[in-house]
Amino acid sequence: MPEVGVLIVALVFGGLNLRSYVKDETRIWDIDYMAENELIAQYINENYRDSVLAVSDYPVRGYINLLFGRGVYEYTNVDTAREKAVISGKQYVVMLEPQEYGEGVIVLKVARIYDIQKNSVQFLSVENGKVSIDDAADSN
Repeated sequence: MPEVGVLIVALVFGGLNLRSYVKDETRIWDIDYMAENELIAQYINENYRDSVLAVSDYPVRGYINLLFGRGVYEYTNVDTAREKAVISGKQYVVMLEPQEYGEGVIVLKVARIYDIQKNSVQFLSVENGKVSIDDAADSN
């Protein structure tokens, strides 16, 4: 019968601990970068769906793929990404430029959009919830 007492005490303390954790609002922190990541992914998916997504010097794991809802090539330079786009009949290459702030915090604020048909490059950036695109003078 002492086991039942230990179980009851463990359940009570566990419940009190959970209640304390849930009521503590300091456990919730702002994650502004996720909103901007979602904004850039939505913009790219809506405007450059006919594209190959790639990252030149960063590993691609589940988060980036899930964010865009499709495959993203990792450790791929722009020339290789262009070849993949031509082979798959895509018009654009989108080179994502993720930045890492701490372990597991990936921020996407900048991407380069290469239009293979027009041989042009645009810089896409997100800041303060706004997407902006600037033409690049150089197409490399």
